[in-house]
Amino acid sequence: MKKHVFALSPATVEALLRNLDAVLEAVNFGDDAPAFVALQAALRQPLAGPASAVPVPTPEARTLYKQFEEAYRVWCRTTTGLAARLDGGQGLALKAIIGYLREHSREQTDAGALASWQYLLANWGHVPPFLQRQTALTAINKYLTEIMTAIRAAHQPRVRAWPGQWSQEFAAKLGAEELNQYRAHLRGLGWRFDGQRQRWVGPE
Repeated sequence: MKKHVFALSPATVEALLRNLDAVLEAVNFGDDAPAFVALQAALRQPLAGPASAVPVPTPEARTLYKQFEEAYRVWCRTTTGLAARLDGGQGLALKAIIGYLREHSREQTDAGALASWQYLLANWGHVPPFLQRQTALTAINKYLTEIMTAIRAAHQPRVRAWPGQWSQEFAAKLGAEELNQYRAHLRGLGWRFDGQRQRWVGPE
């Protein structure tokens, strides 16, 4: 005969024990009170034992994939006004994105990958218009390198393109700090300021 094992909750076990006590007390054991106590204990033990071993379920921690997915769903709703559609292909693309971002994060950790993903989504406005339209996970995975490069470039300090000669018109548009940088640039090219003639002189 096949044996079936049933898991009972602590509340259910307690209710059964109360009903059991009531049944036993209704039985007339006469003068044999010790027998009543022994029978009561024997019947309670099988029920109480397994119940105490029932583990209390705990909430499962969100997986890295789930955190990536949740961030994408929120971003997709905010960016496109539509709910994200995730099928098998999109799921595989998201896994590939996770692996790539983990590999290229500073410490190559799950936390670093998630931070990179959140940073990428938050800075989507810095990518070119064509890439901004690539909102599906399969497209993001395809152009991930280009997207990251564009975002990184957008946050790099801009290098001023200085003219190779003195231009009074150009200099008039500069602030004091930039004007000093412009003069230093010209000196590096061999230009010098002639104080007697009050003009910049090119290299001879």
